[in-house]
Amino acid sequence: MLTAPSPTSVALLLGLSFFLGLAFEDFFAQVAQKPPGGIRTFPMLALAGGMLYLLEPAHGIAFTAGLLVLGAWLVVYYRTHVAAQDVTGEARANLIVPLLNVHAYLLGAVALALPPWVAVTTTVVAVLLLTGRTWLHDLARRDAGQRRHRLVRQQRQHDPGQDQKLAGGDDLLHVDAPRRVVQPGAAGQQQNPRYRRRHRDPWR
Repeated sequence: MLTAPSPTSVALLLGLSFFLGLAFEDFFAQVAQKPPGGIRTFPMLALAGGMLYLLEPAHGIAFTAGLLVLGAWLVVYYRTHVAAQDVTGEARANLIVPLLNVHAYLLGAVALALPPWVAVTTTVVAVLLLTGRTWLHDLARRDAGQRRHRLVRQQRQHDPGQDQKLAGGDDLLHVDAPRRVVQPGAAGQQQNPRYRRRHRDPWR
């Protein structure tokens, strides 16, 4: 026997799916070809997931079949756009788009079957991960740079004579060649043929 969901659960389902779709639309606003999902698609996926869950909440066969159909459709999209790039230079067919579509579908069953805080927490975290891509990437690059500097510092502490070795190697490259001292006016005297006749080298 089917059990009617509470109005609060249905309102929560619609509100969270609209919130997720709005964040999705805002994030991909500058993309020429919109990826699947948005302020209309996510509420429809959430409603479909909720209704399929209510049809058979004991085993969830209808809900699982709908999830498989959604997964097959997302696989076709991913294989079609795997080589394309968006305006930021990243791959357009990244995993964030299929994951958000699956999240919207699962949100229907989660909002109806589990406590409200579960649906709210997962949706808010998904939105933060979506909209904070630039900040998270900058944080990861900054952390990688700090780790690199820390590693170099540790290597210098373990081998304190490394800088001296490098400095000694540089000194070996700059070897002073023997210089020839030329007296003032000697260049002009050597070029003068009369000077060559008068002052012959006694060692020749």
